[in-house]
Amino acid sequence: MSISPLPQAAPLRVLAEVDALLDQANAAPLWPMSNVDTLELVRVVSGVQAKVAGLRLRAVAEVDSRAAAQGAGASSTAGWLRGHCGDRPGTARAVVALAEALNRRYPDTLEQLSAGLVSEEAARVIAGTLDEVPAGVDAATMAAAEADLLAHARSCMIRGGWRGSGRTCSTSWTPTGPRPWPRRKPGCSPAGTCT
Repeated sequence: MSISPLPQAAPLRVLAEVDALLDQANAAPLWPMSNVDTLELVRVVSGVQAKVAGLRLRAVAEVDSRAAAQGAGASSTAGWLRGHCGDRPGTARAVVALAEALNRRYPDTLEQLSAGLVSEEAARVIAGTLDEVPAGVDAATMAAAEADLLAHARSCMIRGGWRGSGRTCSTSWTPTGPRPWPRRKPGCSPAGTCT
C-alpha cells in the first residue's frame, strides 16, 4: 500500500476547515473554563500559532521562489504581503527574509516551528543568530549550533517563553558553542534570579 500525495489544493481545503473550527472556538465563552483549562488553552493556541506561522513561511518562500507576487502585479513578495495581508512594510520584508532563511539555510528550525515546538519569535532569533556566524564556519558546526539553539528555545518555551518567571532565557552562540548571554537585567544575579 502506498500513500498518495494530497491534491494540490488540499492545504486550502484543510485551512478552510480549520478556519471554521476556529470560528467555533472563538464563539465559545471562556468564563466557564477553570484556571487550569484557560492556561492550557493559551498553551495550545501558542502551539497552533507556531504551526500556522511555519505554514505561512513555507508558503511565502514558495511564492517568492516562483515570483508569483510579481506575476500577480505586485512589485515584490513583500509588496504583495503589504497589499493583500495588511503587513507593515518592515514586517513584510522581515517575513520574506525569515521565510527564505528557514527554507534555504535552517530547515531544522522550520521543521520545529511547523511542529509547534518553538515560536516564530524563537525561529527569528535562531535565524538571526546563525546569520551572524562568521563565514567559513563548517556545516557540521552550523548544524550543531542550530540544534543547540533549538534545544534552548524548546526549554525556554517549556518554562514559559523567552522571558518568564523573572529570568531571561537568552544565549549567545560562538563557534565553540552556546554561552550564557553576557548582559543581565539590573538587579539580577549571574544565575539569572532577579530581585
